[in-house]
Amino acid sequence: MRKVLLGLVLLSAVGQTGGAEMVEPMCVTIVRIPIPWYAPKFAVKGKMKDSIAEYQAVPGLMAKYYTFGEDGTFGGIYLWRNKAAADAWFTPEWIAERSKKYNVSVSVPRYEVVSIIEGPPMLAVSTGNAYATLAPSKMGNSDSSVRTYIIRTDAKSLAQVQLLNAEPQNSAGVETFHVPIILMNAGK
Repeated sequence: MRKVLLGLVLLSAVGQTGGAEMVEPMCVTIVRIPIPWYAPKFAVKGKMKDSIAEYQAVPGLMAKYYTFGEDGTFGGIYLWRNKAAADAWFTPEWIAERSKKYNVSVSVPRYEVVSIIEGPPMLAVSTGNAYATLAPSKMGNSDSSVRTYIIRTDAKSLAQVQLLNAEPQNSAGVETFHVPIILMNAGK
């Protein structure tokens, strides 16, 4: 049986007044930075491992998938409790520092989470050969054997981010990331 967590704007009862409070939707951010020519992948992965404790303490960060993109980038796919938590971490100063450090224009798009389809239980920190894909989506066509985030990319379009245990088959319109490190339940 699959467990679905909704990240839509929900109404919940508040106190004894019978009032309702708007709950903010969860947020996914995707960071991609070109790997510097002088940095071998094993060194970048070492820096990723060194940063785990820092990310475990970030308020509102629920998960981080450290990634290597097929296009020669590194970064992460982040799941946030809400957009405010993402905004508190990815400040204009954070973006300016990374842009200067890597001599590129860094942007951090934010996506509203429409739903999460929970796959098998995951360890708090795991390393290995997982993969993530980013592809166009239609609600209801996700595999419940993998963790899937359905995100809103604009007013009319959805996409899905899936975490896989094996390298996916190449298919048109699907972006694939190697995920060497997974951090779950980070800043709770």
